Amino acid sequence: MDKRKVEQLIREWNVPGVSIATINQNEVKQIHYGVLEADTSYDVGDTSMFHACSMSKLVTAILVMKLTEEGAFTLDENINDKLKSWKVKDSPPLIEEQPVTLRLLLSHQGGIIDPDGSFSNGTIGENVRMQDLLDGKTAFCSETIEPNVQPGSEFHYSDAGYCIVQQVIEDVCDTSFEDVMRMKIFEPLNMNESAYRVSEHNKTAACGHNKNGVVTDKYTHYPFPAASGLWTTSRDLARVLVELFESLEGKGKLGLTKEAVEQLLTGQGGREWAGLGLFLERKNTKLQANSFGWGVGFQSMIRLYPKNATGIVIMTNIDLGVHQYEGLIGRVLECWE
Repeated sequence: MDKRKVEQLIREWNVPGVSIATINQNEVKQIHYGVLEADTSYDVGDTSMFHACSMSKLVTAILVMKLTEEGAFTLDENINDKLKSWKVKDSPPLIEEQPVTLRLLLSHQGGIIDPDGSFSNGTIGENVRMQDLLDGKTAFCSETIEPNVQPGSEFHYSDAGYCIVQQVIEDVCDTSFEDVMRMKIFEPLNMNESAYRVSEHNKTAACGHNKNGVVTDKYTHYPFPAASGLWTTSRDLARVLVELFESLEGKGKLGLTKEAVEQLLTGQGGREWAGLGLFLERKNTKLQANSFGWGVGFQSMIRLYPKNATGIVIMTNIDLGVHQYEGLIGRVLECWE
C-alpha cells in the first residue's frame, strides 16, 4: 500500500486520525496517521483505541463459536432453552415452525426488527441491565423486543438480536458479557488494548468527530457491548483476523476448529452474503468477508480474504456521512487491493 497516497487521501478527506493494520500470511503491519482529537497534539499510535461500533458483532460471533465448541449451547437450539433471566416472547404463529436461534440472530435473520429510534449512544460509564433494554424499559429501546416476522424468513439488520445473544451468554456463563469476552477472547489473543468502556481521562482513546472535523461525542459509549460497544485498536482486531486464518489451519490459540470458522464464513439461510457476524461477497471467485463499523463520530471497516490469509483493518475517528465504500475507507481499500 502506497503510504504517501494514503496520506494524501487523508488530507483530502480532512480526517483527524486513522489507524490501519494489514495482514499478509499472518504477518501484521500497522500504520497510523493524524491525531486522536482535532486541534491537539495527541498523535495516533500503535495502541490508540478507536470505537469499533458494529464491528463488535464479529468478535461477539467468534465468542459464540468458542462457547459452542465448549458445549455451552448449540447454534440451532431454541434460544429460550438457554435463556434464564429473560425469554423471547411467544409470538404464535411466528415461532411455531421456526424458533429463534443463535444462528439466526448472528446472521440477522431472527425475525427481530429494531424499533425506530432505538440503540442510540449513551454517556460514559452508563450501565444498562440487558433485561430492561429487551423489555423496552430504557431510553435506548422503548419497545419490548420480540419477533416481528417469522424467524428465518427475512433479513433485518438488528442490534436487538445481538442484545439477545449477549443475554444468552450472560445467563449460560453466569457472569457479565465483558468478563466472558475478556477471559475467552481478549486474554488468549493478547488483546490488551480492547475494552467495552473508556475513561474520560484516557489519553490513548480517539475522540469522535462529525464530517466537518468537529468533536461530537468525545468518547462514544454504547451500553449494549455485544452489538456495538467495543473499543479497540487496529492491531488487536488484526490479531482476531490472524486467529481466524490460523484456526482454518488448525493452529489457532482459541482452539476453534476449522469447521467453526467456516460457519462464520458461510452464507446462512440461503442468503449467500449473510455470514455469522460477517457480510460475504465473491470477488473473482475469491471469498471476501467484510465487517462495518459506523456510529457517532467513527467509521471503520474490516476486510479479509480467508483463502489467502490476507486482510485489512481501517479505523477512523470521523463520521463522513457517507457509506464506507464512498468515503476515505473505500479509497484506502483501493490502494490496498
